[in-house]
Parts: sequence; structure tokens; C-alpha cells
Amino acid sequence: MRALRFSLASKIFLGLASIIVVFGGVSSYGLYRMARYHDEVTILVKGLTPLTHEVREILRSTDGLVFSLNQADPQAIVQARNFLSYLEPFRRLEQLVARVEQRRKTLPLSARPGADAFLEKTQATLTRLVDGEQFYRIASRDNPARLAMLEPLLAGDLSNRNTFLHVFNYFLDKLEHSETADRMARELIQKFLQSTKRGLTIVQRDLHRFAGTLREEIDREETSSLLTLLVMSIVAFVLGLLVLFGARFTLRRIAHLIEGVRVLSSGNYASRIEVRSGDEIGQLAEEFNSLVGSLEERDLELASQSQRLLRSERLAVIGKMASFIAHEVRN
Repeated sequence: MRALRFSLASKIFLGLASIIVVFGGVSSYGLYRMARYHDEVTILVKGLTPLTHEVREILRSTDGLVFSLNQADPQAIVQARNFLSYLEPFRRLEQLVARVEQRRKTLPLSARPGADAFLEKTQATLTRLVDGEQFYRIASRDNPARLAMLEPLLAGDLSNRNTFLHVFNYFLDKLEHSETADRMARELIQKFLQSTKRGLTIVQRDLHRFAGTLREEIDREETSSLLTLLVMSIVAFVLGLLVLFGARFTLRRIAHLIEGVRVLSSGNYASRIEVRSGDEIGQLAEEFNSLVGSLEERDLELASQSQRLLRSERLAVIGKMASFIAHEVRN
């Protein structure tokens, strides 16, 4: 009898285990991709897109402030003082910096490499627009005399927002009391706003570019994930078919054993079952063939013994007849 190489139980276990592993892999990969896709879309929808809209709104309000300051009627500018203060961009920039910081803490930025670094860079750029000293340097370069008059009001705070607010309020106060616009103050305000617009335009461009890149990568990864899931599903399906065919092959070998038993029961000892595997069914087929051989040898031995017995009986009968004839002849 051959040694058991690969048991039927092991084949069944490995077949079922492989199906479970493959389908588990497909499900796990699908869940992982869905979670990653959700995080990336969250970064895009709740992070980059609202920031882009807010920067666009600040740019619009800045343009509105520039347009209003260029009006010819000074009294109209004074009457719209509260509205112009609302258009002032730095209050909204400070709020935007706080929102960027909040999004860096709440959004799943780990799902997209480079997202946190990009938002950190954006936050630093917006912070420089508010707390930097570019406006002070512009005033020092373009109008040192006016800056010398405003410097005591700054009280050591040379930030862009503080410098802008003092120059802006000085311009409106001057306009309100003398009804004559301070041309140099107006020019300084316009330069401050133009500098702010340039910075915001760069931020808006970077946001558009990063969001566009993220959208393209999301689309590519979605297509790649669908193809990967399709391939893995096909592999799982093919594996399931192989396991099914293996089960059918095993059942067919069992049917061959049953047919062999039927042939044996009819008295045909010449039939044999072909052994094609080393599992339990292969061992059973070997034992069946061995049994058939033993039965055939036994029947041959019985037939031989029967012939010898018949020959002996014939000889005995012949002997008796010869003795009887001899007796009759003597008498």
C-alpha cells in the first residue's frame, strides 16, 4: 500500500481555506479602498473646496474695497465707512487661518501624503499676510514722512493688519473732516491691498492646483481599485470553480468505486480500479484491487481443489467398478 501523500481532508480544508482567504482578501481590499476613498473625498470636500471658496470671497471683498476707495465722491466713501470696514480683508484672513488650523486637526490628512504639509504651508502664507511686516516696509519705502506721523499710533505693532487699519482709519478720518482725500494715504492703502491680493491669488492658485491634482488621483485610484477588485473577483471565481471541479472529480472516483463493487458482486474478478491519487480514495481503490485479486486467487484455488476432488472421486468409482467386475469374473 502506498503512503498517504495528501489526504482528502487536507484537500477539502485547503480548498475551503483558499476560497475564504481569497474572498476575505477581496472584501478587505474593497473596505480599505472605500475607507481611503472616503478620507480623500473628505479632504477635498470639507477641506480644500471650502478654503478655495473662502479665499475667493476675500479676494472679491478686497476688489470691492479697492473699487469703493476709487469713487470720486468723498462723502459717499464716508457714509459707507461701516461697509468698507466690513470689506477689510484682514479680519476674515484671521478667521481663515483659524479654520485652516482646525481642519488640520480634524480632517483625515494621513490618507493623502503631503496634504498636511500643504495646509501647513497655506496657513503660514495666510499668517504672513496678516502678521507680516510687508506693509510697514512698503510705507517706509514709499512714504516715510507719512509713516513717521503714524508710527506712534502703531505702538510697536508693525503687523500688516495693524498698519493697514491705522492708515485706513487715518484716510477715512481725514476724508470725513476735510472732505478731501489724502492722495498718499489712498495710494498706500491701494498698495497694501494689491500686495494682499497677490498673496491671496497665489494661495488660491495653489489650492486649485492641489485640489485638481487630488481629484485626478482620486479618479485614477478609483479606476485602479475597480480593476484590482475585478481581477481579484475573477481569481476568486476561478478558484471556486477549481474547488468545485475537484469535488466533482472526487465524487466521480467514489462512483467508480461503487461501480467496481457492483461488477465484483456479479462475479467478474477481472475488473480493476485505476489508482490516480495518493489520498484515502486512492488507498481504498488499492485495497479494493487487492481484495479482488485475493478473491480471484481464492476462486482459482477452490476450482483447482474441486477438480482434484472430482478426479479422486472418479478414480474411486473406477476402482470400485474394476473390483466388482473382477469379483464377478472369478465367480
